[in-house]
Amino acid sequence: MLLNAETSNNQYHDIRNLAAAKFTKGCAGIEISGIGCVIVTGQSLPWNDAKAKCESMGMTLPDRGTLKSLYNQKASNPTLPQSGWVWSSSEFSTEYAWGIGFHNGFELYGHKFNHPYGVLCVE
Repeated sequence: MLLNAETSNNQYHDIRNLAAAKFTKGCAGIEISGIGCVIVTGQSLPWNDAKAKCESMGMTLPDRGTLKSLYNQKASNPTLPQSGWVWSSSEFSTEYAWGIGFHNGFELYGHKFNHPYGVLCVE
């Protein structure tokens, strides 16, 4: 007997490493008009790990423009981060990607492999 498993088409799947369930209807996070479903993971990760985290949920990191829109809506949506740096999917170079400081709105590129920034996933 497998613990932490579910059956689908009479097959067992280990679900211990799944980050969150993907729902077929509705949004498991915040539904934001003009953007879609947003999940605030509450984690700070290097860029590649942040990107993989979102992909594991069937979502993506927001591009730079979408992330700026989310920053602009933080005052009216307290569920969004109110401070700290958050990654975008937009790359500056092979070693750097863009992020936004949710404490001040500044855009800055951070080192993908050394800087853990916050993670928002969008669908």
